[in-house]
Amino acid sequence: MLSLLAHAPRCAAQAIPDAYKTSEISVFGGYENIDPAYGPDRNNGEGFGLNFTRYFARLPIDLSIEARVNLTNGTDVKERTYLVGLQAKKTFFTRYHPYIDFLAGTGTIHFNTRAITGYVGDNSIIYNFGGGVDIDLMHNVALRVDYQHQLWSLGQETNTFSPNLLLFGINYTIPFRDYKSQRDLNP
Repeated sequence: MLSLLAHAPRCAAQAIPDAYKTSEISVFGGYENIDPAYGPDRNNGEGFGLNFTRYFARLPIDLSIEARVNLTNGTDVKERTYLVGLQAKKTFFTRYHPYIDFLAGTGTIHFNTRAITGYVGDNSIIYNFGGGVDIDLMHNVALRVDYQHQLWSLGQETNTFSPNLLLFGINYTIPFRDYKSQRDLNP
């Protein structure tokens, strides 16, 4: 027994961490309902995007680069946004994956009612922050509930507004093997 204890520090079985993913790609899409912050009606549309996640073995959160497109139509306005930014996600109970994100990009707005004569639309730099949760339904497929708040500025101080978007959709993780494990290190 003493001989085993004396040789225990030389055992390398636990010197290499358990298997972990190094990266993954996921795509999402779904139905969007938006308060466009212009006019009395809410807009409907779709949102979709892509996440590239890089995993770090010692980091308690998962960091991603996200690209997102929102396409919404309504009776008063039609909005299109094209955004890219960062997402931070944490896993709870192996099934729930809440996240927060900060994105920036461009957007266009088209006024259907033409409230201002000759002014039918405009472009804006957009800052977007929000969050949501992915709830695993099965391997590689999760239900996504997502809230985003956008800040638009159309060039004048009086032409700023802040739409709020709610997305209900599906997140699909593209399956490919990209694990680091003891077997990968010792072929």
